Parts: sequence; structure tokens; C-alpha cells
Amino acid sequence: MYLKRLELYGFKSFADRTRLEFGPGITAIVGPNGSGKSNLVDAVRWVLGEQSARQLRGSRMEDVIFAGTETRKGVGLAEVVLVLDNEDGRLPVEFSEVTIARRVDRAGGSDYLLNGTRVRLKDVQELLYDTAIGREAYSIVGQGKIDEVLSARDEDRRGLIEEAAGIVRYKARRREALRRLEEAEQRLVRLRDILRELDDRLAGLTEQAKKAHIYRQLRAELVELETRLYAAQAREAERRLEERRRAAEAVRREAEALRSELEAVEAERSARRREAQEREGALEAARTALLEAERLLESLRTRDAVLAERSTQLAEQEQRLRSQLDELKRRLVEQSSSGRQVEERLAALERELAAAREERAQREREREACRQAVEKAEGALASAREELFAALQQASALRNERQARERERAQAEQRGKRLAERARQLGEERQRLRQEMEAAARRVLDLAAEAEVAAAEERRWQEGRQAARAEAAEAARRVQRLRQQLGETRSRLRLLEEMRREHEGFFEGVRAVLAGRDAGDPAFAEVRGAVAELIRVDPRLERAIEVALGPALQHVVTETAAGAERAIEALKRARAGRATFLPLDTIRPGEPRPEDRGLARQPGAVSWAIDAVEFDPSLRPAMANLLGRILIAADLPAARRLAALSGYRYRIVTLEGDVVHPGGAMTGGHERRRREAPGLLGRERQIESLRQQLDEIARQLQEAEEARRAAEEQAIRAEARIEELRGLRHRREVARAEVEQARAAAARQLARVEASLAEVQAELDDLARAGAPQAEAAIAEQLAAAEERRRAAEEGVAKAEAVLAAARADLERASAAAAQAAARCDTLARERALVAEQAERARRDGGRLAAEVERLQAEVARLAGERHSLAGEREGLAAQQERQAAEVAARREELARLLEARDRAAQRAEELEGRAEEARRRLDRLGERLRHLEVEVARLESERDRLRARLVEEYGVHALDAAGADQEGVQNWQAAERRARELRRRMAELGDVNLAAVEEHERVCERYAFLERHCQDLERAREDLRAVIAEMDREMERLFRVAYDRLREEFRKVFRELFGGGHADLVLGEGDALEAGVQIVAQPPGKKLQHLSLLSGGERALTAIALLLALIRVKPTPFCLLDEIDAALDDRNVERFARYLRRFTDTQFIVITHQKATMAAADTLYGVTMPESGVSRIVSVRLADVAAGGEASAAGATTGGGGRREVNAG
Repeated sequence: MYLKRLELYGFKSFADRTRLEFGPGITAIVGPNGSGKSNLVDAVRWVLGEQSARQLRGSRMEDVIFAGTETRKGVGLAEVVLVLDNEDGRLPVEFSEVTIARRVDRAGGSDYLLNGTRVRLKDVQELLYDTAIGREAYSIVGQGKIDEVLSARDEDRRGLIEEAAGIVRYKARRREALRRLEEAEQRLVRLRDILRELDDRLAGLTEQAKKAHIYRQLRAELVELETRLYAAQAREAERRLEERRRAAEAVRREAEALRSELEAVEAERSARRREAQEREGALEAARTALLEAERLLESLRTRDAVLAERSTQLAEQEQRLRSQLDELKRRLVEQSSSGRQVEERLAALERELAAAREERAQREREREACRQAVEKAEGALASAREELFAALQQASALRNERQARERERAQAEQRGKRLAERARQLGEERQRLRQEMEAAARRVLDLAAEAEVAAAEERRWQEGRQAARAEAAEAARRVQRLRQQLGETRSRLRLLEEMRREHEGFFEGVRAVLAGRDAGDPAFAEVRGAVAELIRVDPRLERAIEVALGPALQHVVTETAAGAERAIEALKRARAGRATFLPLDTIRPGEPRPEDRGLARQPGAVSWAIDAVEFDPSLRPAMANLLGRILIAADLPAARRLAALSGYRYRIVTLEGDVVHPGGAMTGGHERRRREAPGLLGRERQIESLRQQLDEIARQLQEAEEARRAAEEQAIRAEARIEELRGLRHRREVARAEVEQARAAAARQLARVEASLAEVQAELDDLARAGAPQAEAAIAEQLAAAEERRRAAEEGVAKAEAVLAAARADLERASAAAAQAAARCDTLARERALVAEQAERARRDGGRLAAEVERLQAEVARLAGERHSLAGEREGLAAQQERQAAEVAARREELARLLEARDRAAQRAEELEGRAEEARRRLDRLGERLRHLEVEVARLESERDRLRARLVEEYGVHALDAAGADQEGVQNWQAAERRARELRRRMAELGDVNLAAVEEHERVCERYAFLERHCQDLERAREDLRAVIAEMDREMERLFRVAYDRLREEFRKVFRELFGGGHADLVLGEGDALEAGVQIVAQPPGKKLQHLSLLSGGERALTAIALLLALIRVKPTPFCLLDEIDAALDDRNVERFARYLRRFTDTQFIVITHQKATMAAADTLYGVTMPESGVSRIVSVRLADVAAGGEASAAGATTGGGGRREVNAG
């Protein structure tokens, strides 16, 4: 994974959309101070979630938006897009390219986007966990990061190690777990307070419930009396209501007729209005056309005026040019006359100069002849003297040689012995060096083979590490999915179990019976349960059984009829609703006729319903009563066929829920709503299924966790082995380099030995030749001949000196005559040059004047032609103006005609509006009358519904049923009213009665039990969280220890390599390893071990750089952005730093720098300039310019230097 692209728009000084492409390796960003280089670092930090405006060198977050300059407006939006190459799958997403974007506008709106989808900052942070990428990680090292590393407290410095150890994710999860633990503690406190409060409430509710029970008995009798009275009042209200409805219906019919008349008028009026609107549209088009015609006419008139003005200007300009032309012609004539005079003087001077040059040439020839004679005499004298000198030299040399021969003869013997010994020693040295070179060559091959084996094994381990990481990421994603499924399934199971405990979905009365049974109420001791609880059905047949049973699913099965009676009495006393009971001792089972049992084997039949369910055998009488005469069929055609075969005696239900009733009636179709019954029948099956799912998910989760741990351990083992192999390979490469150097040194030494041996052998040969005796006799003969040669040479010198003296006298005379002739020529030549210059200047002036005359003549002709063209154009404009004026008149007439038609349509629409208004007034009067009737109807309906609702809600009976059943019993009104008054008095004597005390007492008891269980669950969850936090602490400490030990080792190595020696170390503080600080101590070469604060500025900076590079070696970051961290280093340390960066093949570096050595190490260069004040741009740079000036220069180059590639941007 690496940083592939960075895009900016409106961010700080990058006003225009800017795009930077990055590749693996090192990218350098250069540019002058203040050009906006550091804004690129701020952009990366910002898009990764930086929330502090101060860290971005601003006061508000809106300060990152380009605010504008004197010449350019600001923008309203800042956007930064970061594109990461994810081909290796390091990020746990299904994309090979991951885009992270952030936007902010001046209104304060801010968005994060992940591959174009809006996400939270937390989502981005979780995606980048354990990648060492982030605003606080060491992937971004800004200008202040070095000082921060050096000056930070020991406790703060450990954050870098935690990032390298990969425990940032654990710390985030630990914080989340602590938050959840705190929430659980708070909820426990609240729950315990509530439990104490409920306990206090229960003490008072018990007495209130007893009083409420007596009150309900009195009220039941009162209700029965009041029920009869309310029913009679409801019947009277129904009669009056019917009368008002008939009157209202008559008014509606009259209003409907009037409304039809009004609709006809409205339709005609709408048609007239549409006609007027259409005419208005035509009017608007006509007005537009008229305006356009008038505008065109005006433009033609304006154009004509402009052309007239232009024609006048051209005439004046032509007259002015003709005057200038006459003046130039006069000046040209004068210039021609002056030029002819200068040419005549020049020709005369040419003739005089030619005669003077001929005379000077003659004198020069005479002087040259004399000079040659002198040279000849001097040559002869020199030759004679050379001959004399050679003779003298030869004689002296021969004498010296004779003496040297005598001395060397004695020395040669001793030197020959020494040279022979030296030749022997050099031969032995040559043999030794050849053997060393052969051994070194073999060692080089062995080391290269070992390094290649280590590299191949390292590649295999890297592939294994990558596979392990991918497997761990996949396992982590699977763990996350399974945990989510586990939570969802647990929530659903808890909901279903809670519904089962609370008997959700049952009718009120059934729920009261089941709750009483569960509570151990003696009144419900014989209750076995509801039918839905007592049967089990194949899921395929659930729909058919639901339809077959219908409301009977909620029937309650009891052991005896007496038990059912006691339960009914309890429901009445508690006013807890109604229920249907199935006593097992009195219920009559239903069975098909023996001859019809075979229907279940007919085609299309599934089974008898009683055979399709599972239940306790003791319940068979009740189940046979409900299901004994019901047959299940596959579909509706089969059901109809089976019904016909059975003579329509049985109820037949299909798998889809369609029903053929006894007698032939049919029920079916689509239900818009789901009923409660399906949930009741399938609830237990769903609970069991969910429990099985929980077990399966838990098993899969455990397997996934084990797989993830195994993959992570395998990745750690692979990483350790890779580092070991890298060290081995590095040691072998270093050893090979050392052996290569030794072999090269041996080769150089061998060459020197062989050269020395050749010299010694040559010197021995020379000594052998020099020792010949005949050489001395030859030297004596040569010495005698040299003396004779000397005497002849002395005579020749005397003769040559006499000839030379005569030749020199002749030369002096000829030189004087030649000098006079040359002076005459020089004078004439200077005069000729002056006159020639005057003639040339006259020709140039004449040519310039002639050209100007031609230009003015052409301009006059052009102006005349243009005036003629303008005259023709004006004639054409006049004709256009006449045609356009006629067009304007026609448009005005059309507009008047359309106005008249529109006014007629509008007048007709007003007439229809009057008729419609009258109809509306009549309709309003009818509506008012109808409203009065409807109000009366509504009042009577409300009165009737109120009475019915009171009977239904308070007494559980319908008004008409109660009135019809007890019509005879309401005749003695006075006795009934006296009894009602007595009942009210006795109820009043009870005082304040909490009628909901019984139910409230039950609810409080249930709530107390529920909260107590919930409190226990929270306590278990709290202990689980504490265990998880402890486990995370142990894991974080282990990871931190491993990373800390590795970082110490790498820090020591990197420090020694960057400083060329010395020692450095990291010291972990005392106390908890998860909180202890980390101290840095350093000992540069030649100094004592000391704290960072005692080092020089350059040493401090290089120490911090060593720590950051060691962090990258411990846990490589996909990319590292360095902002001028080499600024405090000298040239030598910069070169070390640059060379060291090249070692990190797995990390992409983007370096902002001013240092030449860092630039030279880069694979790619970008330049940042500010050609426009306040606006930064990205340009290409020339490495040659960087090398020459130390800074990138803006240029249009397309290739880099040093064989490196060049990227053009901006």
C-alpha cells in the first residue's frame, strides 16, 4: 500500500484544483520559503481528521479555505482527497484503491467521504488503525515534530511506540469498554435506587389492593343497574339520530343538484379564462416581436450614424497623409543631391589610395628582400655556432662518459646482486597475491549464493506474512460480522423470551389467567395453559393450523369444569377480561366418521389436523374438540374436491390458509394485516431456533477468533523471521563488499608487484649490456673526432659574422622608406573611411524616405477604398431601415388586434363569474343548513357512541344487546335507583380507593422481579467488561514490550549508522508498563552518554531522526511525509540521512526539503512556486537547476537528471 494521489481545491494557498501523483520510492518537494510547501503537509493531516485549527496554523477551521488575494476572489469550499493504493489488501475493504476525502465550507458544514460515501471521522480512524497512518502517527513528521519528540514529556513520547506496537486500536476499544463499564455502573446505581423505591411502594399497595377488591364488588352490582339505564338511553338516541340523518340526506340531494349547475358554469368560465390566457400569451409574443423590431430599427440607425462618423474621420485622415507625402517627396529630392556629391569625393579618394598602396607595396618588397638577406646571414651564423657548440658538447660528454664508465663498472656488480634478490621477492609476492585473489573470488561467490538464498527465503516469508495478514484481516472482518449477528440474535431472543414471560399477544383475559397460573393463584391452579402453548406444529403446516384454530389458539385448557368456573369467577372479580376454557373432564371430542377416515389418503390431502400437531396425550379431548373434524389439503382445488367427496360435512383448510366450510361456504384471499396468532403458535419454535443459532454463531465466532489469533501470530513470526533474514542478507552483502574490496586491493597490489618486477628485470638487462669492454675503446675514438670538429666550427663562425653585419645595414635603409609609404596609405585610408560612412548614411536615409513615401501612398489608397466601402454599406443600411420601419408598423397593428380579442374574452369571463358567485351563495346557504344537521347528527352519534362506549369499556356489553335482554327488568326504575344510591353510599364510606391498586400491585411485583433480573444481568455484564479490559491490558502490555524491545535494538543500530559510531538507548520508566514514560539517552562519537537536552542542535535533530527511522523499521508505514526534518543537519549528516532513506524499500517517502543531497536521492521531484501572490502552484523541476542553485526553479522541462523520472503537475 502507498499514497497514490493527493488532490487539493481551495485549501489554504492552493486556490485552483491541484493534483499530485506519487509513486513508490522517494519524492522530494522543493521550493522557496513561503511558497506553500508545508500546506501540503497540513492538507494530509487535515484530511486524516485533524480537529485543531492551531495545529493547522490557523485560529478557526474555516481558515483552511482559500480567502482570496488582491487580484483573486476567495472560494467557498475547501476539499482534499487522499488516494491510497490498496492492491495488497492492507486496508480491510474490498477495494484496490481507497479514497479518503474531507470537505468544509464557510457555513461550517464539514463532511468526510470514503470512496465517495459520506462517513464519520470514527469510520476513517477505525479503517486506518494499526497502519501507522494518521494525524498523530509517525507517518507525518512536520517541522515541529522533531522538537516535539525531543522536548515532550517521557509519558507523552510513548505514544509513538504504541503506534508502532499496534495497540492504538486496543486503547480505543479499552476506552469504549471503560465507557460502557461506567454506563453499567451508573445504570446499576439507578436500578438499585428504583428497586428501593419499588420496595417502599409495595408495602402501601397491599392494603390498597384489599380495599379496591371490596370496592369492585359493590361497583359490579352498580354497573349492572346502570347498564340497563344506559342501554335504554342509547336506543332513544339512535331513534332521534335516524330522523336527523333523513333530513340531512334531503339537503344533500338539493345541494348536489345546485353543485352540478355550478360546475357547468365554472367549466365555461374556466374555458373563457383559458382563452384569455392564451390570448395573453399571444399578446406577450406580439409585444416581444414589436420590441425586437423596434430594437433592430434603432440598431440600424445607430450603425448608420457610426458609419457616417467613420467616413468623415477617414476623409480627414486621408488629407493629413497627403500633406505628409508631399513633405517626404521634397526631402527625398534634397537627399539625392547631397548623396551624389559625397559619392564623387569618395571616387577621388579611392584613386589616390590605390596609388599610395602600390608605392607602399614596392617599398615593402625591397625591405623584405633585405630582411631575408639578414635572416639568411643570421641562419648561417647560428648554424656555425650550433656546430661549434655541438662539437664542444660532444667532446665534453665523451670525457664524462669515460669517467662514468669507470665508476659504474664497480657499482654494477653490487646493484646486480641487489636487483636479483628483489626480483626473487617480487615473484613470491606475486604468487601469494594471486592465491589470495582466487580465494576471495571463491568467497564472493559463496557469499552471493548465501545472500540469494536468504533473499529467496525472505521473499517466501514475505509472501507468507502477506497471506497471514490477509487471513487475519479476513478473520477480523468475519469476527466483526459474527459479533454483530450474535448481538442481533441475542436481542431478538431476549425480546421473544420477554414476550413469552409477559404473555404478549394474548387477549387481556387470557393473559390474566396465564399470569395468575404463573403466580400460583389458587383460582387458576387447574389451568394447563393456552392452546398455542400446548401444541407443536411443523413449520410447513403452521399457516393451516393457525387458520383452522383461529381465536381458539387462545382458548385455555383446564383439568375440570370446576377449575374453569373458578377461573371465570376470578376474572369477574378482577374485571380482568374474558376467556374461553376447555375443561378436559367435560369437553366432547370431535371425530370424523369411520368411513371418512380415508379422506386423508386422497390425492391432494395432507392429513387430518389432529394428526398434524404434537401435544400431551392427556390433552387429546380438548385438541380433538378443536381439530378433530378439520382436514388439511394441499391447495384450494384439492380442498374443493375433498369437500365434495365428504358431502361438505367437514372444515377443510389449505396450506395457504384458504377454507372450505361445512355446507360449501369458502373463505380465502390475501390478508392485509398479520394477526397475533402466528406469533403465538411459532414463538417457541423461533426461541429454540434462535438458541441453536446462538450456539452456532458462538462456535463460529470462537473459530474465527482462533483463526485471527493464529494468523496474527503467524504474521508476527513471519515478521521476526523476515527481520532475521534481512539482517543475515545484510551481513552477507556487507561481507561480500568487504571481500570484493579486499580482492580489488589485492588486484591493485598485484599490478604494482608485476610492474615492479618488470622494472627490476629491465634494469638487470641494462646492467648486463653496459658492462661490455669494447664500449670504452669506441669512446676514445669518438673523442678524437670531436676535437677536430670543434676547430672547423670556429672558423665558420668568424665568416658568418662578417656577412651578417653588411646585411643589417641594407635592412635599416629599406625599412625607413617603407615606413614613409605606409604612413601615407594610412592617412588616405582614414579619410576614405569617413567619406564612405557619409555615403552609406546618405543611401540609408534615401532608402528610408523612399519606403516611407511608398507606405504613405499605400495608406492613402487604403483609406480611399475604405471610404468607398463605407458609402456602399450606408446605402444598404438605408434600404434595411425602410424595410424594418414597415415591419414595426405591421407589428403594432397585430398587437392592437390581439388586445381587442383579449378584452372580449375577459368580459365574457366576468359575466360567468357573476353567475357562479350567485350559485355559490345559494350553495353556502344549503351547506350551512346541512352543517347544522350534521352537527346535530354528530352530537347524537357522540351521545349514542358515548353511551355504547361506556357500556363496552366500563361494563363489557353492547348497548342494544343489554337493552334487548333486560328490557323487562328496567320497568321498576324507582327500586333500581334506590339500590343504586345505597351502593354509592357504601362505596363512598370506603373513602379514597385506588381502583388500580390490584393491577398496580401486580405490575410493581412484576417490575420488581424484572428489574432485579436486569440488575443481575448488569452485574454479570460489568464483570465481563472488567475481564475484557484486563485481557486487553495484558495484550497491550505484551505488544508494547515486544515493540519496545525491537525499537531499542533498531534505535541503537540506526543511531550508530547515522552518527558513524556512538551509542543510544531508550529507557522505560518505572511503574505500570502501560503508563510509564520513555526516556532517550544518546552518546555521539567522542562524547559521554548524556540526556538529549545536553546535545547540540544538530545532534538532537539527528537523534530524533534516528528514532523515527527506527520506528519505521519496527513497523513500516505505507508512506511517510517529512517536512524539512533535515533542516538542522550539516551537509555530511544530510548525505547520511539521504542514503539511509534509500534502504526503506517498503516505505514511500515524501520529503519537503531545501537540501541538495536529499533532492539527489529522490526518485521524483515536485516544485512549489507562488507565481501569483498568495496562490501556490505545482510545477516540474530540473534536477540540473537544483544541483546548481540549491532550489527548484520553475521550468517547463520534461525530463529529470541522473536518470530519474520527472513528473509534471499543476
